[in-house]
Amino acid sequence: MLIGSTADSSMHIARSRIRQREILHSSRLLSSGKRFDGINGQTDDFGGHRFYSGLQARLKTQNAAKTTVQHALSFVQSQAEGLKSTSKILSRMEELAYQSTDPVLDDFDREKLDFEFTALKQNLAGLSGEEQYGSKLFDPLAAKYEERFPVLGVSDGGWEGQEQSVDIGAKRGKIHLWWNPTWQTDRMKVYHGSNMIFDSGEYRSNHWSNFPDSANAQLNGDFDYFTLEFGSGIDNSTTDAGNTGVSLHDKDVASEFPSKTTQAELDWYRNNNLDYNRFKTNDDYPKTSGSPYGDTEIKFVVNESETAPGGFPYARQAGSSTVWEYYAEIEKSNLTDNSVLMDSDGGTMEIYAVGFSELEHLSIKSSRLAASSLDALSEERGNIRYQMGVLAGEIAAFETRMEVLGEKTQNERFALEKVSGVDLAYEMTKMAKNKILEEATSRAMIHSRLSAQHVFDLII
Repeated sequence: MLIGSTADSSMHIARSRIRQREILHSSRLLSSGKRFDGINGQTDDFGGHRFYSGLQARLKTQNAAKTTVQHALSFVQSQAEGLKSTSKILSRMEELAYQSTDPVLDDFDREKLDFEFTALKQNLAGLSGEEQYGSKLFDPLAAKYEERFPVLGVSDGGWEGQEQSVDIGAKRGKIHLWWNPTWQTDRMKVYHGSNMIFDSGEYRSNHWSNFPDSANAQLNGDFDYFTLEFGSGIDNSTTDAGNTGVSLHDKDVASEFPSKTTQAELDWYRNNNLDYNRFKTNDDYPKTSGSPYGDTEIKFVVNESETAPGGFPYARQAGSSTVWEYYAEIEKSNLTDNSVLMDSDGGTMEIYAVGFSELEHLSIKSSRLAASSLDALSEERGNIRYQMGVLAGEIAAFETRMEVLGEKTQNERFALEKVSGVDLAYEMTKMAKNKILEEATSRAMIHSRLSAQHVFDLII
């Protein structure tokens, strides 16, 4: 005789196990307060867990961005404090230089003044070497406060090479170049440090429309324009489409030169054994190219190394003349050596390099030296004012970014808590219900077993 259902017993065991799992799950949620277990990865809401994981990763990046912006803000604030101290030192040095120009002072008086002046220069050198977070606060290459540098060059009628250099205190920028070697041929090269970013080849920008009537010379053409970018690392330099000049080194000179020159002039070239075709190369001229990030000096050179191949193509002889003119405007970009993460999308903000000269070459031991020192000190104080303006803009930008990041992280943290948080009332009710059911079922099963045993005993 079979008492009790085996199927009912198995169903009871299965339901009991389900209730035990639910009690354990509710207990874990109530103890951690989180719906998603980051350690064991246990969840019954995989869609919610996916959203939670993405939001959690975003919040970590935002927190990292907030930290880096905070460090950047601290860095530029330290730079600002350093420049304030520098300004005070320069003011005192300027006072001493003014005193040294006093004609009633003797050499002994000026030597005493120069003793303090030298000590102040040493303080400047000490400030320039200050570091924070392992990085130098100041870069002496940023000591130029002009943003644009005009450059002019005019031939003196001679045949020798000529050059001029400009240190702009920036490693990146743009050169606007207007080059006019008139109807003769001259070669212009522009260097960024040791990198050549422009080479005109032997170039003429004007063409003689009534050759050879020199008394009433009529020239067609004018300055040709080029844009040269430096510090970009890529070739962003361009030749203006409206330029009328021709380079005798250009690979297409055989077609370009005759198209812009009268037959009389072409005949003159041939009659004087000046075949322009022999000057051409396999390259495109004028050459323009970008240059890598690095130097701060721009150099303009006309008729460089005329003894080397590639002149006209030979070296110019004494007595030969050149007629040329150029002007340029160098537009610098501020040094940006450091980038700061500003959001979870990978956006960055730049920290501009600021700096000042150590002025180690200045002296006020004589009234003449003191007067020249005043000019340098005045320029350096102008640089400090410019740098302080740069820092003021940076500090405002970083403070604004800190506020934005603070609000974003607060909102995202609230959203994360809403997504991952546990409904305590629901989970406690669910756990209590399961415990009551488990207790009641257990008692019922015990009672049914006792009843079955009692019936069995009566039968036996």
